[in-house]
Amino acid sequence: MSDMKSTMLSELLFRPDVRAECRETLLRELLLRTFSHDVRGSVMGVMGWVELAAMDGDSVPAGLTRSLERLTQIVSRYDEVNILVAPEVVDLAELIPQTLGVPVTG
Repeated sequence: MSDMKSTMLSELLFRPDVRAECRETLLRELLLRTFSHDVRGSVMGVMGWVELAAMDGDSVPAGLTRSLERLTQIVSRYDEVNILVAPEVVDLAELIPQTLGVPVTG
């Protein structure tokens, strides 16, 4: 039964529609994680300045505070995503160029 499942999985992985969906998912995940990483620093910096202004007694617009809190929630949501453990070791150096169709260096 295990060989049959392995063969079916192998056939499924080589279907163009499945590969396209995998490629799209990998790219979306890469973009979202890159976005959340890049935005986190900026959001935290602005939040720090807002907190300092509030400590000095300056009035901070409620809309700014709410917007920053919402951005923080969005960014932190991607920190909480659990990565599934692969049932076997996968060599990404070979998989990524084949899946995305672009050379990978580094």
